[in-house]
Amino acid sequence: MMKNIAFIFLYFFSGSATVKSNPQIDFVNKDFLYETYIEPIANKIDSTLTRFSFGKKVHNHQVTARKQILFLNRDFKTKAFNRYNIVKTADFFVDESSPNYVHFGIIEVGFNRCRDLDRAYHKVLKTNRKNFLLEVLTVFTVLRIDHSLLILYSETPYAPPVLQLNQEIEVFANEKRKCQP
Repeated sequence: MMKNIAFIFLYFFSGSATVKSNPQIDFVNKDFLYETYIEPIANKIDSTLTRFSFGKKVHNHQVTARKQILFLNRDFKTKAFNRYNIVKTADFFVDESSPNYVHFGIIEVGFNRCRDLDRAYHKVLKTNRKNFLLEVLTVFTVLRIDHSLLILYSETPYAPPVLQLNQEIEVFANEKRKCQP
């Protein structure tokens, strides 16, 4: 559905980027009581991909938040993600048609109860893998921040901007407090 797909285009003029719009985060909120983190991370993603894109377009589009929960439950063979209180997604692509293609996405799943967060986190860890069960190799990292589970993923995990983003977001996550009931 087109209404669920948001695009962000970055164009470069005279070597600097101009953001035509901010990333729109698709989300579902069921009375989430805590801070969310995807907006500052999405801004960081924009900034980093802009620096690495060398004049190419960057756009952001999403699968709907509800479909993300269905996907996560299926991929990790669990129903633990059904206990979410908020889910937000953002997906970024740079220069899809060239050899310099870069992809980076993030899913934030927030839980009001630490027990629900821990259950989902441990279900992901229990799979003992770093990629989704998809036809296209899509590597992920899972992080906990406060009452949120962040899943960072990429089809281009070894691209320099993706490596940098993973490092920076992990530092950001480690600086934040952990879930406390």
